[in-house]
This record gives sequence, structure tokens and C-alpha cells, in this order.
Amino acid sequence: GNRPPFGAIVSCLPLLNFPLALRSSFMDAVAARLQPGAPLIQFSYGMHAPVVPPDGFAVSCAAYVLANIPPAKVWVYQQR
Repeated sequence: GNRPPFGAIVSCLPLLNFPLALRSSFMDAVAARLQPGAPLIQFSYGMHAPVVPPDGFAVSCAAYVLANIPPAKVWVYQQR
């Protein structure tokens, strides 16, 4: 059936453990499920965003969590 889009998605999947093609496929599929302007929030241990944003999206680092071991970043992907 046709399901309504999500107002936000929060993910802590270990994306850096997967090949780049799989990460990109995941991101495209998730982005397609979001309401316009809704964020995808991704927790990651990498120094850079774990995946390039899908077309029409931008990514920014919303937080750097030093108390986490190893330190982590919170990335927000959102439509431009």
C-alpha cells in the first residue's frame, strides 16, 4: 500500500561498515521516504559524513560528541 512519508528519520546504522554503493542505495531509499524538508539524522564515528547526500539534499554536522568513545558526530541530511 501507499504509506505516508516520515517527518524525520534517525539512524545509527554503522554505515561506514558497508560498501559505498550500499550506503548510497540506502540513503536514496531513505530520502525517498521523507516529507519535503524533513531531516535524516545519522550518528557516525567517521570524521566526514558517511555518505554523499542524495541529489537535492545537503549534509551538515549538527554535533560532535566527545564524551562518546570513540568520539562521534551527528550528521543531518536535509533537502535544500
